[in-house]
Amino acid sequence: MALSNQDISGANLTGANLSSTGLYKSNLSGANLNNAILTYSNLAFANFTGANLTRADLSGINQLDMEGTDFTNAIICNTKWIDGTMHNGNCP
Repeated sequence: MALSNQDISGANLTGANLSSTGLYKSNLSGANLNNAILTYSNLAFANFTGANLTRADLSGINQLDMEGTDFTNAIICNTKWIDGTMHNGNCP
């Protein structure tokens, strides 16, 4: 699925299966991605500013597919990172 260059800011994507989705240059600022599956997706240059990525799964994403991605003020809590490790950067 391709959602590249889309403005989906503020969207409620709780539990969404976005595995292998192209989100290149998309705006997901303020989106709720709690429990979302983003495995193997292309997030390059996407904007996740202020997004909620609690318990999201970003495993299997190639590091190049994360180039330029903005996670400023994103909630990254119990989030599975691209290398499969759990990140708890700023749990509320």
